[in-house]
Amino acid sequence: MAGQPNIPGFAEFDVTGIEVSWEQGTTVGNNLAILDLNEAFNITVAFAGKGTEWENMQKLGLEYNVEIFAEGIGLPPSDKNLGKTTDNLVPGKQTPNMVVCKVPNGMSQAGVYRLAAMVTFTTWTGWLGFIEGPFIQVHVEEQ
Repeated sequence: MAGQPNIPGFAEFDVTGIEVSWEQGTTVGNNLAILDLNEAFNITVAFAGKGTEWENMQKLGLEYNVEIFAEGIGLPPSDKNLGKTTDNLVPGKQTPNMVVCKVPNGMSQAGVYRLAAMVTFTTWTGWLGFIEGPFIQVHVEEQ
């Protein structure tokens, strides 16, 4: 989903990717990840902007927030807020911003979830990006 605002040449913003990975470097991408109960994992979110307004936001080093959610699919999993990461834009950066959100304690409830991320700016209203991403299946590890 394209972020807002989206005024070509002046203010363009989009969240372009969300991926699941583990510390050892395995990446799932925008598919299905299978996790053990309470297994630690990372979620990487990519976002980018362009246009005059975006360049001004970068020059100011504006603070942004990336929030990660897991939506429970079916029963029994309930929706989870997996955390929030806050950082600042880097002046002149031309490549997408990549934010790694760590989920050190994993998921505490077995089930299937769809991940989503939302990017907002602390002091700059009217800019919002959202993306739905991979599914994760959390299961009780067999011994």
